[in-house]
Amino acid sequence: MEKWSKRDKTKKDGITTYRVGKDYRKNELSIQDGGRTVCVEYVGGWIKEYNNVKRPWAYMHSIKESDEFKKILKMWIKDSE
Repeated sequence: MEKWSKRDKTKKDGITTYRVGKDYRKNELSIQDGGRTVCVEYVGGWIKEYNNVKRPWAYMHSIKESDEFKKILKMWIKDSE
């Protein structure tokens, strides 16, 4: 797993959430502000949050097509904060 700074990692109710930074993103649109936040919960009780996702349903579909899908418990689009 990548190294995470304290501001990118939170823990609540025993679940650790990691906010994936711009340096780890592949799509240039995710660097631009705007869009939705997609959350992915993995086996083992941790979550990755991807913000600035412009097409969240397409993004989740691409995750389903990846090898990582077998490690995932659920995915959802986070409500506005």
